Amino acid sequence: MNQHNDALPEIDIEELRERYPHMFSDPAVDEIYCDPGWKNILIALCDTLQDRLKRHSEVTPLPVAKIKSKFGGLHFFYDGGDAYCRGAVDVAIQLSTKTCSYCGALGQQVGGAWVSTLCSTHDGSGGSRTAG
Repeated sequence: MNQHNDALPEIDIEELRERYPHMFSDPAVDEIYCDPGWKNILIALCDTLQDRLKRHSEVTPLPVAKIKSKFGGLHFFYDGGDAYCRGAVDVAIQLSTKTCSYCGALGQQVGGAWVSTLCSTHDGSGGSRTAG
C-alpha cells in the first residue's frame, strides 16, 4: 500500500455491497486490499460482470472472495462466471498494471522486491521518466 498523506478516498467495501449485492454477499469479504487509484477499474469490472449476469441467467453467479494488490497488479478472486467474465477480469488486471494504484493516472510497474504500479508523480521521479 502507499504511504502518501494526501490519499484519495479508500475503496469502501460497503459501497461495493450496496452497488453489487450479489457479488459482495459474503460477510467474510470485509476489506478491499488495494489502493484507491484502481477504484474506477474495479467499478467498471463489477458493472461489466453484473450486466453479464443480468443478461445471461445461465451464467453461474459470481461471488467475490477477495480483491487485493499483488506484484503491482489487481488480483480479483471469485467463483462462478463464464469465459466472458474471465476475460473481463483479465482485462481489468492488465489495465491495473498500467494504472497508478494511488491516483489512477497512467503508470508503470516500479520497484524490486516490492512491485507497485505508479505514475511519475507517485514513483518519486517527479515526472522525469520518459514514456516507453
